[in-house]
Amino acid sequence: MLVYLILVFPYESKHENIKTCAGEIVIIGICIAGLFLVNDEEAQIEEKRMNVGWWIVGLSAFILFWHTIQLLFETLKSLW
Repeated sequence: MLVYLILVFPYESKHENIKTCAGEIVIIGICIAGLFLVNDEEAQIEEKRMNVGWWIVGLSAFILFWHTIQLLFETLKSLW
């Protein structure tokens, strides 16, 4: 999806394309962090697993916050 967004620019606005690409990059980061938990070994340190989990939580919270700010900005922009 990210390659499609970069090559095709499906939205009219450059700003929309950048917002969508940034969101996709964060989602890819969440997937990569999840891959570290899939290959979980018994000998792996518990603290490392917790840190990866917190990275997933942090990235998820960031993307939720990012989209909320975008929604508020566009709502206020349309009202003015």
